[in-house]
Amino acid sequence: VAAFDSCWTSTIPPTYQTSAKGLLNTTVFLTTTLNICAQEVDLSWSDYIGWTGIDHYEIHGRKLGESWVNFGSTTDGTFTVSVDDASTYCFVIEAICTTGVGAFSNISCIYIAIPGQPLFNYLKLATVNGETIELTHYIDISTNVAELSIQKMDEFGVYNEIALLPVTGQTMYYTDVFVEVHKNSYSYQVQVIDSCFLAGEISNIAKTILLNVQNDDVRKLNYLNWSSYQDFDGSILGYNIYRGINGVFSGSPIDNVPSGQFSYEDDVNSVVSIGKICYYVEAIEATNSFGFAEQSRSNESCIVQEPTIYIPNSFSPDGDERNQVFLPILSDFDPSEYELKIYNRWGQPIYISNDPAIGWNGIVKGTNQMAGTGTYLYSVTLIDGNGVEIFKKGHVNLLK
Repeated sequence: VAAFDSCWTSTIPPTYQTSAKGLLNTTVFLTTTLNICAQEVDLSWSDYIGWTGIDHYEIHGRKLGESWVNFGSTTDGTFTVSVDDASTYCFVIEAICTTGVGAFSNISCIYIAIPGQPLFNYLKLATVNGETIELTHYIDISTNVAELSIQKMDEFGVYNEIALLPVTGQTMYYTDVFVEVHKNSYSYQVQVIDSCFLAGEISNIAKTILLNVQNDDVRKLNYLNWSSYQDFDGSILGYNIYRGINGVFSGSPIDNVPSGQFSYEDDVNSVVSIGKICYYVEAIEATNSFGFAEQSRSNESCIVQEPTIYIPNSFSPDGDERNQVFLPILSDFDPSEYELKIYNRWGQPIYISNDPAIGWNGIVKGTNQMAGTGTYLYSVTLIDGNGVEIFKKGHVNLLK
């Protein structure tokens, strides 16, 4: 501030006479910054300039809708205030001179936001793959999601964290190897960990399918029972049933059943196998609200059909085209290690066949001579669908 008198000079333009200028004075400017994870507001301001001395600064503030309060004082140019989330706060700084005079800063207001939750947090699939379970998760990454807590339900119905995954994309994958897919179905959920590393929203639950198979050896019927899949966003259109012969599955299901059906009877009388027949079922999802249509597989469940073994006690290689060959009648076994042996009365092998379709026609091996009428010892060795060796021996009568 400068004072001007009423006199002026004769110069053009005229100038006025003035006294010395007063001291420069600069106001306080306040800025506020939110520390969202600590739920604190950091205040910083410029110094008041123009006084011979600053005693201290008073920090005034209020929560929107409440009265102004004094949060404290400092001789520094910064101050931190703890606040409640989802509220608006306003602050002002009062500079106090050593003479007791005060000067206020600007008012700075700030909304106390909380870490945003994702628009979607969807566990899209849990499916059995061999001896493991694979999870596929779909997450909104427009918000500050830091990690995903993968959780599995234990035998007491409590979900426990089994993995913590950093979010690297919209679609996340996890494989659980600590499972017994032939004994149990498993339930999973995913919890969001926000940018402040606080637990957030929990996804839907996904529960795998458990398949069990039993069989009737005599009627050659296999009975399938399975648990329902949970919990697709879309409805379940039905369940595909797949059959594998000797460990090999064809590309197409043998049948499809409605979504409310959880059992199936399979007639395998006409099925040719080495005795091992396996199954799995697959839940088929209709297109859901996210535009997905997934399929969840059950475990593979196998049965071993006991081999059928019928061995004649006599044959007559006399050229009349009837009963000319001694040939065991077999089914549901592994022919790769089949062996038929014929022994003479002294226990010496006189015929060997490793082809279950070729029997003994009475010719003694190495001589091309027909064996004489009498009783001979035989042995049959084969492998069932479980890889277990079955050995049969007995006597056969050669008649003429």
